Amino acid sequence: MKLNSVPPKEGYTWIRQGIWLFKQNPLGFLMLVFMYVFVAQLAVLVPVIGIFAVLLLTPTLSVGFMTACRQAIQKERIRPSVYVVALQSSPLIRKRILQLGLVYAALILALSFILSMLVDFELLIPLMTNDKPITPEAVRQIYLILFFGGLLYVPVAMLMWFSPVLVAWADMSVAQALFSSAIACWANRGAFFLYIAIWGAILIAIPLTIGSIFDALDLGQAGLAQSALERVVLMSPNHAGAWMDLAIASYQLGEFDRAQQIIDHLEQNFNPAESLKKQLSQVKRKLSYRPLVQGWRGSVAVLYGHDTNINSGLSNSNFYLTLGTGAPVLV
Repeated sequence: MKLNSVPPKEGYTWIRQGIWLFKQNPLGFLMLVFMYVFVAQLAVLVPVIGIFAVLLLTPTLSVGFMTACRQAIQKERIRPSVYVVALQSSPLIRKRILQLGLVYAALILALSFILSMLVDFELLIPLMTNDKPITPEAVRQIYLILFFGGLLYVPVAMLMWFSPVLVAWADMSVAQALFSSAIACWANRGAFFLYIAIWGAILIAIPLTIGSIFDALDLGQAGLAQSALERVVLMSPNHAGAWMDLAIASYQLGEFDRAQQIIDHLEQNFNPAESLKKQLSQVKRKLSYRPLVQGWRGSVAVLYGHDTNINSGLSNSNFYLTLGTGAPVLV
């Protein structure tokens, strides 16, 4: 097998090729993505074993997704069973792909251990136990996790980028596949850097820039927070702190009825901590003082003309006002 080395600009070409590939069978790829997310969410509900199973099967799922890409190029139908195609191969390939899964699980566990020494996870415990709302310090720790986690994951990604398909398609041993994958990534580091930089700009830099502009203009801050919190409560409906923050954001946007509904939901379904109860009472007090009538808006139209009968015009001292939501009013 020959190692290909490409110029850095190919990183952009990879993105264009990925978009083209997705267009060949968008429903098939979306099905695979939603299947993975759904099964992974169910798996993590099982303590320890569930997460380990997801890590163990990650190389297998990677081979399945790459097989789906090949099927899309060949105009073949993508089926859910494509995910287990590596396990349906010869016993040797099945053994090697599971061994690769063990290596990946061990690398992720080592990465997590190193990350725990760099980041204070104790500050994030309230977010997991739903006892307190999200604090600025907790948000800072989340950003640190993303930064250091991404940095530490780079060597893991280099080892695992090509190794699953090298094991399944090129009949390589686990050690040889890991080594070849790392060498291939390093030889094409310029293209990979551009590839990651473009996706980073799309997924991280652009949203952060837009958010900063809104903050500078003092516009949309509550709206952006509301959108983010809606995603949080959708993924974690038992997070009382997120529900509380969503109620505050809704109140700030003037959505008083919705804020009241969220408060009612909190009181009926949660037993919040004392700090959360204080916030709850403050928002309830603000809602009780909100204006019942937002104001009156209307328009007055003045029509003019003439009457050929001058006597009737002088004798008529009344005129009509027509309101938008009612009958004409005699004045």
